[in-house]
Amino acid sequence: MNTTGTFEAGKPRVIFNLGEAIPVGPGNVSMSLDGERFVIAVPTKPRLRQLTVFDREGKVLNKVGEPGLLVQPHISPDGKRLVAMRNDPKTGQNDIWTWDIASGKSYAVTASIDPENAPIWSPDGKQVAYVSTPPSGLASIYRKAWDGSGNAERVFTYTPGAGMVLTDWSQDGKFMTFFTGVLVVVPLGGDVQPNDRKAIDWLREEYNVLHGRFSPDMRYIAYLSDQGENGKLELYVRPFDAAKPNAPPPGPVVQVSKDTVGNVVWRGDGKEMYFLQPDPQNTDVHIMAVDVSTTPAFTAGTPRPLFKLKGPLTGNSVQWKSVSADGQRFVFAIDVPQDVPAQ
Repeated sequence: MNTTGTFEAGKPRVIFNLGEAIPVGPGNVSMSLDGERFVIAVPTKPRLRQLTVFDREGKVLNKVGEPGLLVQPHISPDGKRLVAMRNDPKTGQNDIWTWDIASGKSYAVTASIDPENAPIWSPDGKQVAYVSTPPSGLASIYRKAWDGSGNAERVFTYTPGAGMVLTDWSQDGKFMTFFTGVLVVVPLGGDVQPNDRKAIDWLREEYNVLHGRFSPDMRYIAYLSDQGENGKLELYVRPFDAAKPNAPPPGPVVQVSKDTVGNVVWRGDGKEMYFLQPDPQNTDVHIMAVDVSTTPAFTAGTPRPLFKLKGPLTGNSVQWKSVSADGQRFVFAIDVPQDVPAQ
């Protein structure tokens, strides 16, 4: 190349090749002024996770299927199957898969180029609901048979450009809830087209509210909020009226936790709740339980630790909801050594 007078450039030539195994995006390469040294941002090997079932003392009961890029596990109402989001390391595509706990057999529920996430089970365990967001940004909730058979049914389409994290499907099958800075309830009853189904901003405040969960008797919604003075996420419960779901009905708001928490799950009989609590000294996570009652009004006992897992639990974000209906089994996507092959 000549930089004096008229600019001239020769034919480009290959200096070295990183190979297809090391993807490098634009802006991730820098070169020294003398052209002798190159700095390249090389991505680390993907972190694989194993779907793992624990008992109430933290003992491993099952390792389900093969390790993979798995997040957001959820156990079926009958405790026989798992659903999770799986990323294909070759294509980068996110899809929803289910697994039989006893055999480890897996089923692809979705196989779409559109990103899909936030899988949850239907109350009867026959379907899986999830969020699909195409390039247009018009996020929608779909439901499909748990084994991937048949066609997916679009249930609801949200505001263009707005994301949503689906967190629960009520026990009576009549409501779903998701959050997007506010807590939203979607009524499912009636012969209504997906585009005509109206979402209800059930709880919209100056503070953040997320991760809503209906109580089994449909009288309350549990959620996380940073409304307290310390600005940390805590677990709260307030009344829900299925007959008038447009806003929370009058009634006390009960703060259940006393320290920063994440996630919340009701036991199937509504007499116990579970949540995650980070260890203040390290990245470990405590699995907490608290005795509760919903009659005649909601009351909660003192939260207590069941067991602790070594953190960080990178595959179990705010979507963690994997506690069996009887409160005896807990499912997490656990990091495995890097030399374990992806499925």
